[in-house]
Amino acid sequence: MPSKSSSKMTNPKSLSQKKTTEKKKIESNSKKSSSELFQIFLIVTLYFGSSTCFHIIHNEWSVAQAFYYSVQSGLSIGFGVLAETDDVSRFYTVIHVILGAIMISVSFSLIFARVLERIEAQKINAAKDSTQKKQSLIAIFIDACFSTEVVIAMLWISLGIGIGVVLEGWSVIHSLYFALTGISTAGLEGPSNVDVSKLFSIPL
Repeated sequence: MPSKSSSKMTNPKSLSQKKTTEKKKIESNSKKSSSELFQIFLIVTLYFGSSTCFHIIHNEWSVAQAFYYSVQSGLSIGFGVLAETDDVSRFYTVIHVILGAIMISVSFSLIFARVLERIEAQKINAAKDSTQKKQSLIAIFIDACFSTEVVIAMLWISLGIGIGVVLEGWSVIHSLYFALTGISTAGLEGPSNVDVSKLFSIPL
């Protein structure tokens, strides 16, 4: 008659199958994520590229001006450095802004979904591992926030501060104000009407 200790031993074959299944799941999720990123990149390129071409041809703006206006209008920032002068161009921008609002909403939804998935994964892993110290929901949320998205956001803000200090000659606080209001799409202050400044301000 087998002992209780032997009956509780983990089956090596079962453990191997479990690891193989988890590995396949990770690979599948990685491929899915890569495919989604490529699709997003393609959509964004077509969205801003078509608008840039329109403004170059119709409004006879430079490439920097057209691309800058496409981004800041499409993301609902509205710095107000450039302005359109005819109804055809204004109508095109109305459609452009509506599509941009949809794109922003979807992007934020995906970001929040990824953060929530990371929190849920940490909770599941903590429940499976009995030796791991139990964390509060706040601690798990803080850990999840220190992710690629947060690092990119910090670099984004730093870029805006650098643009303000180096290219515009503003103070650090003034530059931080410009960076944060640009990222939040408030657009309270734009860069000077110089192509170099506009090109560097596009990421904001």
